[in-house]
Amino acid sequence: MSLLAASVKTKNLPQQVLRWQSMVESECAAQGVSELVPYVLGVIMVESGGNSETTPDIMQSSESQGWAMNTIKNPKDSIYYGVKHLKGAFDDAKKNGITDLSAIVQSYNFGRAYLRWLASNNKQHSLPVADLYSKTIVAPSLGNTTGAMVKYSNPIAVAYNGGYRYKNGGNFFYSEIVKQYVDFDGGTGGGDNKPLQPKGLGIATSKYPEGWGINLYSSGNKDAWFTGEVINTKTPYLILDGAWYGGNENMLCLGWQQWAKQEHLDVQWFYAYSKYPAGYGINTYKGPNGEWTGNVDGSVPYGIFARKDGYIDIGQNTWVKEEHFNVR
Repeated sequence: MSLLAASVKTKNLPQQVLRWQSMVESECAAQGVSELVPYVLGVIMVESGGNSETTPDIMQSSESQGWAMNTIKNPKDSIYYGVKHLKGAFDDAKKNGITDLSAIVQSYNFGRAYLRWLASNNKQHSLPVADLYSKTIVAPSLGNTTGAMVKYSNPIAVAYNGGYRYKNGGNFFYSEIVKQYVDFDGGTGGGDNKPLQPKGLGIATSKYPEGWGINLYSSGNKDAWFTGEVINTKTPYLILDGAWYGGNENMLCLGWQQWAKQEHLDVQWFYAYSKYPAGYGINTYKGPNGEWTGNVDGSVPYGIFARKDGYIDIGQNTWVKEEHFNVR
């Protein structure tokens, strides 16, 4: 487990969360997992902000025991069961050969079955993969079989899909939100363990076995014509552009007159990480070289919807100058 949790630090935590640090350290030591302290503090921040006065179950760990929400009535028990749950997730990850910290933290929200699902389906955690699990596994298990979504105004969600998550589907943004408070990269800067990406929006690979064809279209328009070409291998393609209609309707450009429907692809998206400390304002614009519209604080990684003329569209036609970001 120590390999998975090495060199991790917390960041941006308020005193209301840090007041629980000594209790967290004691409980983690008692359960033999002192390296989990940063993750536990990050979970406390996301679940309750450390406000035990309004949320005594500060880690929302009641459900991990199969109990109703907020069954636990004091922070000490919440931390005990929360640490136990997170420890189990790290153990499960090790058994399944998973070393991705994002996947492990996401399982705190989805449940540890998420890790087994990743392993059995040969998938790596990403926002689109968590989106898929939320829609097809979690939500249907709790009655949402139609993919119904609810509004969710977290900035990460707004940048990803306009601000939505699945009703009864857990929170597939959970790991990305925790990353605002836990530096998975050991304080070396957001995403520094990933290579810089000078172009493109991400990497797409067919989700089907070798030999199964994916049709390619002439453009990203809904009425684009089939070119007669297909992708029938597991070769990774750089995503050059996208046409965003929502969910399975999205079209991804993999080359000239090579547009494919996103629903047929597994995607590892690139993200834009600010080069500056969190809170340092970065101007936003209406388009490349467009009028100024405000700023973002750079505290989260931003999804990338387009790259053009030295600018990045981070969602909702909000453009920033690429010179202020590392794309990884």
